[in-house]
Amino acid sequence: MTTPSAPDDLRTGNASVIFTCYGPRAAGSEERLEAATLRLAAGLGLQAGSRPDSWQDLTPAHEAFLQRFDPAAAADTTVLQVALNEPGTAGGAWDALRRKLEAAVDESFFRPLWGYSLVYQAELLDGGPGMPEPQAGDPLLQAARRLGAPASEAAGARPLAVTGLPEGAIWLLDTPRHDGAGAVTVYMALNNPGTDNRLLARHLYGPDARLLMPDLIAHKGYYQARQYQAGEFREQYGRRLDAMRAATHVLLHELGRRRERAARLEALARDYSRLVDTLATLERLRVALARQLHNYGWWQREGADDAVLAHHHAFLETASVEIRLLIEEGQGALQAAGTAVEMVRARLEGERQRQQEWLSTLLAVLAVALALPAILDREVLGAISAGLGLPIAASPAGVVWLFGVQAAVVVLVMVLAGLAVHLARRRK
Repeated sequence: MTTPSAPDDLRTGNASVIFTCYGPRAAGSEERLEAATLRLAAGLGLQAGSRPDSWQDLTPAHEAFLQRFDPAAAADTTVLQVALNEPGTAGGAWDALRRKLEAAVDESFFRPLWGYSLVYQAELLDGGPGMPEPQAGDPLLQAARRLGAPASEAAGARPLAVTGLPEGAIWLLDTPRHDGAGAVTVYMALNNPGTDNRLLARHLYGPDARLLMPDLIAHKGYYQARQYQAGEFREQYGRRLDAMRAATHVLLHELGRRRERAARLEALARDYSRLVDTLATLERLRVALARQLHNYGWWQREGADDAVLAHHHAFLETASVEIRLLIEEGQGALQAAGTAVEMVRARLEGERQRQQEWLSTLLAVLAVALALPAILDREVLGAISAGLGLPIAASPAGVVWLFGVQAAVVVLVMVLAGLAVHLARRRK
């Protein structure tokens, strides 16, 4: 591969834009992709071609081709690919072709898609020591921008990566930002002079283009990353984590308060189930991203020193690490909540056992208290008093005295019985 050299004045010709859309090949998606294809063909004024799933406009110097195909290496994907040609230098031709695409589609067109790519391609007309490298503010970079983007957005743009090839060079200018029309990867490709547009034929257009599969896999990865990077999902996940942590904190610091414990446990269980559901979604996305990263690595090995492919690979790796950290963060919150629940459960079990012991002691003492009056009635106490030389049971004062003695004995025996039961349980 060659290395791009310093900037130079560019004379270009044979300008074209390749518009490639990637959508799921699954039940329920065929009709939407079929409708999108026919809508695109109609918007570009194309007629059915000689081959199935192809449309074309053979107007001289303004040729346009649309094809739909299922890549052999991607059993879950359907590709729509348009090639539009325009005479003139690259900058002006690319502006005209971009406006033509913008007029042919709207935001609803992109809904069935994972994403799409724009390749702004032209052939250099002058030879030189190497491929010139456009800089920020270059007219080519301002023309090669995503659909619907104002010129001011591209005014200060710099290429994200560039790959030099024997046939020319490919620059990566933009990557997907959000769903819809923003789910775009933008490339600029310049053929070396006298190469008969081999860069276009080998790398950019058709089912066998070398860029197609890495670009497709990268788009699927970008799409899956957007599912959790999107503001609503990320904010919701953050709120659920905060709610779980707050509920866990309150529960841990309010173990001694019984009145609100049940309500807090119920709130914690609700937050727990919501977070578990969110983590299941994140885990599904993690597996999907890991699969794309693995598949991408296989295709990247075909171009080990390709800086454009390396840029996409770095994004997939970063997204994979990021989602794994999000999952670990959620799992940590769940583990803390589980520990708090176990602590509450242990406290409740201890309180239940103490209540049972107290109730058992109370019943034992009451049993003794109920039995003693029958054993130590006033007649028995009177006989005992007479035997001790205290014949006072017959007088009113004696009756009061006997009653007091009886009550004192009952209380004393109850206390002794309670202590005996308590000591017996402690020994166990």
